Amino acid sequence: MAVTAVTPPVTYSFSMAALVSGRMELTMESLLIGLDPQNLWDYFSELSKIPRGSKNEAVAAEWVAEQGRRLGCEVERDAVGNVLIRKHATSGREGRPVTCLQAHVDMVCEKN
Repeated sequence: MAVTAVTPPVTYSFSMAALVSGRMELTMESLLIGLDPQNLWDYFSELSKIPRGSKNEAVAAEWVAEQGRRLGCEVERDAVGNVLIRKHATSGREGRPVTCLQAHVDMVCEKN
């Protein structure tokens, strides 16, 4: 069974002339305005502020682990820095299928 998430399009209103002339600057925060769910994009914005090139993602991994602890989840770190976060089921939903999410916290940096 395939599940498809449909997100309504987001419209940004700005003058291309203002952007090109330097009178307007697109920032990460300005691009995330109006996206739902907002709390997800707030986390994304905060994580995006942490430098985390490949092989240098320890600070970002610790940030992710801290968010899990702050939310009351079980958090494990292994010897190589992987973060495992477990969130127990909501009361009454223990028998429901389990969801597993996997992601990288590092980012591929552009060579200058």
